[in-house]
Amino acid sequence: MCRPLCACALAPTQHQEQRMAEDGREESVATDDDSEHTAVDGSGSLNNTMVEEGTTLLRRMEICVAEAEKRSGKNAVNMQETFTVYLIETRPMDAVAEGRNPAPDSLWRRYSEFELLRNYLIVTYPYIVVPPLPEKRAEFVWHKLSADNMDPDFVERRRVGLENFLLRVASHPVLSNDKILYHFLTEEHGWKEVVYETGFQAKADSRLRALSATFRVRNPDKRFMEMKHYSDELQSHTSQLLRARARVADRLYGVYKVHGNYGRVFSEWSAIEKEMGDGLQSAGHHMDAYAASIDDILEEEEHYADQIKEYLFYAEALRAVCRKHELTQFELEVASQDLISKKQQREELATGIVRTFSFKGMTNKLFGQEAPEQREARLKLLEELIAEGEVAVKEKTLERDFVIFTRVLCSICFTAESMLKGRGWTCSASRSRKTKTCGKLSSIMLSCKSACVKREYKSGVTPKNVSSRCKVEAIFEGFPPSAMLSRGCREVVARGGLRLTTVNPKKTNGSDFRVCSALLHVCDVSPRRSGQTETMNGDQDEELRLFVALHAGALQASGIPHIYWRSLHHKITNEIYDAGEVFGIMQTQQEDDEENGENEEEEKKKDNPGAEIRCKVVVTRESGLQASESSSVFLVDHAWTYRVENARQQLEQIPGLLPRMAALMGVDFHGEAPDPDTVEMVMERMWKYNQTYHLSQGSAEEKVPVWYIMDEFGSQVQHSDQPSCGMAPFFYIQGQLAYSVLWPLQDLQAGDEVTRDYTYGETDPLVRQCRLLPWIPADLDRVSSVTTEPPDSYYETIAVENKEQLPVDVQPYTVPEGKILNVFHIFSCVCALLSGYSVYSEMSQVTNNLTHPRFQITEEEKEADIMWSYNHIKDYRKLSEERPHVMVNQFPCESIVTVKDCLASMARRAKGGPSPDWLPETFNLQTELPQFIRHYQLRQQRGEDNHWICKPWNLARGLDTHISNNLDYIIRQRESTPKVVCKYLEDPVLFNREEVGMVKFDIRYMLMLRSVQPLRLYAYNVFWLRFANRPFSLDHFDDYQKHFTVMNYTEGVQLKQVHFDEFIPMFEKQYPLYPWKEVEAELFKAFRELFQAASSRPAPYGICPYPSSRAIYAVDFMLKWSTGPNGERVMQPQILELNFSPDCARACLYHPSFYNHMFQTLFLDQPENCPVTQIV
Repeated sequence: MCRPLCACALAPTQHQEQRMAEDGREESVATDDDSEHTAVDGSGSLNNTMVEEGTTLLRRMEICVAEAEKRSGKNAVNMQETFTVYLIETRPMDAVAEGRNPAPDSLWRRYSEFELLRNYLIVTYPYIVVPPLPEKRAEFVWHKLSADNMDPDFVERRRVGLENFLLRVASHPVLSNDKILYHFLTEEHGWKEVVYETGFQAKADSRLRALSATFRVRNPDKRFMEMKHYSDELQSHTSQLLRARARVADRLYGVYKVHGNYGRVFSEWSAIEKEMGDGLQSAGHHMDAYAASIDDILEEEEHYADQIKEYLFYAEALRAVCRKHELTQFELEVASQDLISKKQQREELATGIVRTFSFKGMTNKLFGQEAPEQREARLKLLEELIAEGEVAVKEKTLERDFVIFTRVLCSICFTAESMLKGRGWTCSASRSRKTKTCGKLSSIMLSCKSACVKREYKSGVTPKNVSSRCKVEAIFEGFPPSAMLSRGCREVVARGGLRLTTVNPKKTNGSDFRVCSALLHVCDVSPRRSGQTETMNGDQDEELRLFVALHAGALQASGIPHIYWRSLHHKITNEIYDAGEVFGIMQTQQEDDEENGENEEEEKKKDNPGAEIRCKVVVTRESGLQASESSSVFLVDHAWTYRVENARQQLEQIPGLLPRMAALMGVDFHGEAPDPDTVEMVMERMWKYNQTYHLSQGSAEEKVPVWYIMDEFGSQVQHSDQPSCGMAPFFYIQGQLAYSVLWPLQDLQAGDEVTRDYTYGETDPLVRQCRLLPWIPADLDRVSSVTTEPPDSYYETIAVENKEQLPVDVQPYTVPEGKILNVFHIFSCVCALLSGYSVYSEMSQVTNNLTHPRFQITEEEKEADIMWSYNHIKDYRKLSEERPHVMVNQFPCESIVTVKDCLASMARRAKGGPSPDWLPETFNLQTELPQFIRHYQLRQQRGEDNHWICKPWNLARGLDTHISNNLDYIIRQRESTPKVVCKYLEDPVLFNREEVGMVKFDIRYMLMLRSVQPLRLYAYNVFWLRFANRPFSLDHFDDYQKHFTVMNYTEGVQLKQVHFDEFIPMFEKQYPLYPWKEVEAELFKAFRELFQAASSRPAPYGICPYPSSRAIYAVDFMLKWSTGPNGERVMQPQILELNFSPDCARACLYHPSFYNHMFQTLFLDQPENCPVTQIV
C-alpha cells in the first residue's frame, strides 16, 4: 500500500486538473518550459545539474562509439601497461536534419572513464536506475572463449555495450541533461578534473559505507521489497542460465573439436598409407571442416548471451536502487526514534519523573539530582537538538515520500523502455498518440516523461524539493484500469498529477508477461493473463508446511522443540515481538555490607558492564511461563548486525548507532557526534555482547561470519550453568532476516530469572572455563602454555572428515616380456608420440596458457594423461585402481601443509617440540585454547607485545582475518568459524615506497613438488610481491591498507606492483648488508625443512607418496627482524601459509610461459631450461 504524498506539496494546478479530466487524452506529458530537473545528492539535498531544459540530449546530438584501439603507456605507478580506448563521435542533430553532413567531433575514452561517469551518475542521482555498463572482464566464459579483455571479439562486444550505455543515458529525461555527461562527450581533456570538482567521491565513499552496513527496516515499503526480491531472483536465474550455457558450450565444443583431432590423425596417417592416402586426406579435411563449423555457431550464441547479461546487469541496478531506498527509510526511522528519545528526555528533565530505566536515572537516584543550572543547560541543549531533529525528520520524510516515488517510478519505467527497445519490442513514441513497431513483438509500451514544477508549502516557505507529475502508459493483456494501482497508490497518482491509461492489448508470451510484471511491481501493478482468475493466498497450513520444509534443518540444529514451530512461524510472518508481555528487566545493586569474598569478585568484574548496577531478565506475567504451551516462544530483535571489518565505520557513520550501543553496554556517552574514545570503548566491550552466525553456502566472501548484538532485552539475559531458557539465532529465508529465538526449558513462575548457557554444548570443564572468561574470571595458573605436536588421532580424524580414500600401490607400467604388440597398439603409440600428453583441465588459466608442444588440451576427461583440477580429489583409491597412470596435480593428504592448523601442528615435528623459527607462534583455538590463554597471560605479565592475528583454517586472501590484543575478542572468535591465532609480527622488515613510506610487504614463491619418495622439490625463480598502502605502525589494526597486503581482491584501493627483477636491486639498496641471495638461501632452507617434516611420516600423518601425483603450491612469507647467535640483527623468514591450486592470473599475464615451465618441470622432468631452483 503506497503512503499518500503530502497534499500541499503535490496538489495539481488548475491547468493540470483540466488536463486530467479530459477523456482520451493519451499523449505523453511534455516537459514544461519553467520546469527544473533536479538531482539528489548523497546527503538528501537537491541540486540543479541541468545544461539545457526541455528535451533529451539524444534529440540534440547523434552519438556513437565508432571503434576501439589498443594502446600502451605508463600507468599511475609508472609501469608499462596495455589498454583499450574507444572513439566517441558526436554530431549535432539540427545539421543532420537540414541535410548537412558535417565531420563529427571525436575523442577517445578508456573504459575506466566510462566507469567514472557512471559512478558519478549513481551518486548524483541515487534514485534513478542508471543504465549498466558492459562487463569489464569476460564473465561466464566457456572453456575456449578467451577471458583476455584484449581479445578482439570481446573488445567489439564491449564497444557495442558502451555505445548502448551512452544512448540510454542520453535518452533519459533527467540524466541526459547533466552537464558532466555533456563534458564527457565533448571535452577530451580536463573532463576528470570537472568530475572530481563536484565532490562526488566523498559522497560516494559515505554512501558505499552506509550501504555496506547491515540494517533492518521496521516499516519496509512492500513495493520495493517485492522489486528487490524479484531482482534477486532474476539475477540468480540469469546467472544460472549463463553458467549452464557455458557448460553446454564447452561440451558442444569438445564434441566438434574431437573431430579436429581425428582430422589430424587421418592427415598423418595418409602420409604413411600411400594406397589410401587420398581417401584419408579427404576424410581429414572433412573432419577439420566439421570441427571448424562450431566456431560460427558459438560466436552467434555469444551475442544472445550478451543480451541475457543485460538483464543480469539491470537486475543489479534495480537492486541497488531498492537498497538505497531501504537506507533512506532506515535513516528516517533512526531520526524519528532519536527525536522521540530526545522529547522523552526533555519531558523527564522538566518534570523530574523518569518513566523508563536508564543508567543516568539510576545514578541520579543514588547520588542525587543535578543542579538547577545544569538542568537548564541540558534543557536548552535538548531544545536545540529537538529542533534539529524535527528538521531532519521532515527532510527525510519528504525525501522518502516524494523523491523516491517520482524518481524511482519514472526511472524504472524508463529502464523498461530502454530494455524493450534493446530487444526490438514496441515502445511508445514521445509527444504523440501514435506508436512505432520496432520489431519482433508489439506487446508492451512503457513510456515515462517527468516535469518538475516548483511548489510552496502552506507556510509560505519554498523548499528546494520540487514536485513531479508523470505519465505511465502500459499496454498489456489483463490490465483493467481498476487493477493498475492500489487505492493508496491511486491517491498518490491523483495528488501528484500522474496519469495512467490502458489501451487494447496485443498478445504476449509467458516471458514477456514475466518481464513486464517485474518492471511494474514497483507500482503495485497486479497483471493477470486473459482468462486467469485471481486466487487467494495459500492457507496457514500450506504456509507452515513451506516454512518447515525450508527451515526444519536449522530448527532442529538449534534445538528449538517441534511444539513451538507453528507459533514461531506465526510470530515471524506477522512480526510479533511479545516478549515484553511476559518478561521484564530488573536492576539490582550490590550492598556495601556484603562479604569480602563477594567484594573481591566484584573487583574482578569491574570491567564487565553492569557490574555496579546489574540487570537481569525475570518473568513478570502473574501466570508464569509454561514450557508445554506452544506459544511459549519469543522473537528477540537484533540491534546491530555487522562484519568485523566494518564495525568501526558503522559506529562512526550510521546515525544513532553509537548512542544506542553505548547505552546498551553501559558506556557513558551524552554527545551526538561520534567520539573516538567512546567508539574505542564500545569496540572493546562489544565482545561481551556479541553473537555470531555464518552462511554455509555461497561464495567465500558470503561465508565470512556475521556478528550481531541483540536488543536491550536479549542482551540482558544472563549466563547460568543450569539455564532456564534456550536461545539460538534463526535466519528466516523467505524474509532474508535474522532473529534470535527464546524458549523455556522448564516451567517458570513469576519472578523467576531467565538465563541461558553462554557455552551451550561445551562438555570439557577446562575449555568451558576458558570460554566464559569474558564474563567470569578464572585462575589458569596450573595450565601449561607449552604446545607440542598433537597425537596421531588428530590427523586420523582430519582424514576422516576430509573423506579422503588413500590410493593403492601403483607400479610403473612395463610391457610384459614376449608380448607381441598388434598394429592398432602401434598406431595408438604413434599418435601418442605425435600428440604428447593429453591434458584435461577446467581451469582457463591452464587451457589458455599451456602452449608447450608436448602437451595437448583435451575436452574429454577419460582421454587425459594429465588431470589438472581446481577441486580436491577425494577418492584416490578408485582413481589408482581404474586409471593408475593418469597423473594429477595434487597429493593425497596434502592438507597437512595447505590447511593452517595442520601446518602449525606438523611444523612442530621439525624441531621435535616447539614451533620452528620460520613459523610464527600459532595456536589452534579449537584444541589449544587453554594453552593460548595461559601463553597470552604470561606475555602480559612480562610486558611483551600481545597483538595476535586470527585466521580461518581454510580461507585465503585475508578473508575474516583480524588483528587484536583483546583477549575477549580472540576467545569469542572460537564461536564463529574454526580459526588459528598467530603472533602478529610487531617488527617486520619494511619496504620504502617513495610515495608512501615504510610499508609491510610479503612475497609469494611457487613451489613444485614432483615426488615425495624421493623428495624432489623445486622453486620457481620468479616471485611476486604484495605491498601495504600505508606506513606501518602498531596502531589502528582495523586499517586494512596499513596492516594487510592483499589488495588485488579489494575494490577501490591501489594495487602496487613491482616485478621481482626490479625489487631485488631496490631491496639491496635499502638493506645493503643483506644481499638477496643470502635471504633467499635462508628461505629455501625453511622450505626444505618444511617439506622434509611433511614427508617424514606416512599418510595420513604426512603427505602420501603417490607416484602419479605432482603439485604446485603458492607459499606466502614475510621477513622479520630477529637476533642471531652472536647478537646481530638477522632477517628471519616467516611462512604465513601454503595454498593449493593458487590463482596464477598475474603469473600468466606477466610471464606467459609460466605453465609451460611448470609442466615441463613436473611432467617431463626437464627443469634444465626453466627458471627453477632445485631445493631438495
